[in-house]
Amino acid sequence: MKKLFLISMLALLGVCVFAQNLKLIDLGGEGESYLFFNDEELYLVLPYVGEYAKLDRKALNYDKDGFLKFNYKDKSLLIIDGDRMRQYFTDFQNDGENKYDDSNDGFHNYNIKNISASSSFSETIKGRKISYTPDNLGKCFYIGCKCHPYWWNYAHIPWVEGVAGNGTGESVTIEYEKDVCGISILNGYTDINNMKLFKENARIKTLLIEDCVSGKSQTVELEDKVYFYYVPVENTTKIRLTIKDVYPGTKYQDTCLSAVIDHTYQFNGNNHYDYFLRETKNLHLEPAETVLEDYFVKEIDLFKSKYPKN
Repeated sequence: MKKLFLISMLALLGVCVFAQNLKLIDLGGEGESYLFFNDEELYLVLPYVGEYAKLDRKALNYDKDGFLKFNYKDKSLLIIDGDRMRQYFTDFQNDGENKYDDSNDGFHNYNIKNISASSSFSETIKGRKISYTPDNLGKCFYIGCKCHPYWWNYAHIPWVEGVAGNGTGESVTIEYEKDVCGISILNGYTDINNMKLFKENARIKTLLIEDCVSGKSQTVELEDKVYFYYVPVENTTKIRLTIKDVYPGTKYQDTCLSAVIDHTYQFNGNNHYDYFLRETKNLHLEPAETVLEDYFVKEIDLFKSKYPKN
């Protein structure tokens, strides 16, 4: 039965290769609209109204600064995508203004018992000393509510290593109150108001992750884009992250890391294609592009009104 459904779905979509390397982005946050895509094709699916449309693949792309952007008519979404989490912005300004928040606010600090770094950078800007210390790694988000815990902190700053050169060999050590089973890494200097800082500063290319309790380690390669990279670890309360190689900055040698978000429970790990089948199994998939375009524009406006700061 499942096999027959799979065949019919692919026939309706008219793409025999669409299942290959399939990815999805939930635009609405509550199942209102999804983007399903691979390297060649892009589809917008609206389960609630039973419609879909094939879009120009160029509508969803990483820009020169490493940020994922979705452009549709006169609407634009900025998306920080990820393996286990993502963040959307409907009202963003790349105006080059930084707030440099180094307060103690932040959602993910609650499980951090202690955090330290082999070095940290500081500078004085407009008479104010800015310290890019490792505790900034837990300040990417504000405390939210149960249904939407991740409120982006527009003024957060990254950890920046503080030695001469690109920081190869420098490290951050994090001790947690309770066991973590994985971490999400937001690389580079990720600033929504000053996006060029991502490429202007160095980013981590190769990262050594050590379990300080068991002694086990793993090396991960990070792509040069703004993304929440999920790395599973065996249950542990202490890890060390060491810079092994970097992508050089176009303007500065400093290597930056914006966030390390801990996960304390296992994910179901649903395959993206299984998710696609489950979410679209009741669709008639009648392509009505004119109606769909109007509907989607309204969806973006609705999303903006629901989450005005994101």
